[in-house]
Amino acid sequence: NNANLSTGGTATDVTDDVHPDVAARAIAAAQVVGLHVCGVDVVAESVLRPLEEINGGIVEVNAAPGLRMHLSPSYGKGRNVGEAIIAHLYGHGHKSEDGRIPVVAVTGTNGKTTTSRLIAHLFATCGLKVGMTTPTASTSMAARSTAAIAPAPRAPAMC
Repeated sequence: NNANLSTGGTATDVTDDVHPDVAARAIAAAQVVGLHVCGVDVVAESVLRPLEEINGGIVEVNAAPGLRMHLSPSYGKGRNVGEAIIAHLYGHGHKSEDGRIPVVAVTGTNGKTTTSRLIAHLFATCGLKVGMTTPTASTSMAARSTAAIAPAPRAPAMC
């Protein structure tokens, strides 16, 4: 059997048939490596029963999963995984559901960095995910303990 689509393999959608324990294992694998969106490769005779019962297992977690096999599988129902990914990342029922990202621009001669930092701090204390770029640095305040700071020329690549 060949599981690689690029070398002649086929994809069969079994989403509705996956045992809840198998789905839970895949979610746990993604969480262990800290990914919100990923592909989880499972080797098993079937996904209808827990992996432990059939000596199956997770063999890989892909940080850049292919979507084609889900959008248009060789067999079974296609799934709009792009919509599911966006919904997972941005959530339903939030103002961000429309996909827009609010931007605040600060301009002037003096005090731009101080003003930007104050605005960023205010938004962060409200629980919002905040990124900030100044002439000297780019900062992600989404997780204060792991704030990313880089010189301004690299700043756009961090967004």
